Amino acid sequence: EEITTGFHIQDRDATGYSRVLQAISHRDEASRYYRTAEYAGLASDQIAISLDGITAWYERVCAKDPARKNQTVLLLDCDWQSTDLLVFVKDQLMFSRSIGIGVKHLTEQGIVMEGELLREVQRSMEAAGPEMKGEKITHVMLTGMGEEVKNLLAVLSRELNLPCERIAPFREFE
Repeated sequence: EEITTGFHIQDRDATGYSRVLQAISHRDEASRYYRTAEYAGLASDQIAISLDGITAWYERVCAKDPARKNQTVLLLDCDWQSTDLLVFVKDQLMFSRSIGIGVKHLTEQGIVMEGELLREVQRSMEAAGPEMKGEKITHVMLTGMGEEVKNLLAVLSRELNLPCERIAPFREFE
């Protein structure tokens, strides 16, 4: 009674196997977000994990630029307290991970945290390898962050030896 759960089927293959993402949360945590929305005068039907929102955003970016659908992209969504790392192979989500380093840490601790984030990104890329079906990351996209960490784009490009671009999170929305 104290927890709530949900799941999302990410992929099904021809043999009948599925990749399933499962989320488990304490019910009080989920209720807190509903109460916040209600206090703001908003009605909500459901709470979704951030991965669903980032994936929907990426699909919208790809819809406006179809050439992206053929790329293998490392997407970093930097928020205040954390960074979500996702790998898309030909517009299919293949790997995701949340890293406990966000804009707050990058602005307060600068170069030290840039190095730590870079190490975590490299570890994630290695861990994603088996999921990527032989594909190599060809492009890095950053979103969700402000101008406070603009140096991160250059650091990632240089250290990962990949083209990097920053896309404003609301660019694709009217």
